[in-house]
Amino acid sequence: MFDPTVFDNLKVVIEGYIYDLDLEGKINVIGRSDIVDLASMVRKYLITIEDARKSKRSIIIEMEIPHRELSGELLETNEKPGCYVTVTFCENNGTHEYDELLLKKLKEVGENNIL
Repeated sequence: MFDPTVFDNLKVVIEGYIYDLDLEGKINVIGRSDIVDLASMVRKYLITIEDARKSKRSIIIEMEIPHRELSGELLETNEKPGCYVTVTFCENNGTHEYDELLLKKLKEVGENNIL
């Protein structure tokens, strides 16, 4: 067994929240990738979701931890390890209502659990 890294902990929080919304029928998870790039020692996680109403809107949440952050955390040489989170909103119909709702929810999760 190993101690989870910042990346692992954040991934569990994001995944749990996203799959809760999916179970509630508010969104659909339409794609997921969990990548370990051994050539560059980078971990990356992507999850793509869409509005449950099947509109032409989707959101890609990408997490990445570069090798310096990962090795610094594992070797305990980095006091404040972290990772990068990118949220991409894809919309084809010109409304921003859903984007604003999800962004507000993500900020709430971030303020309450991550920061």
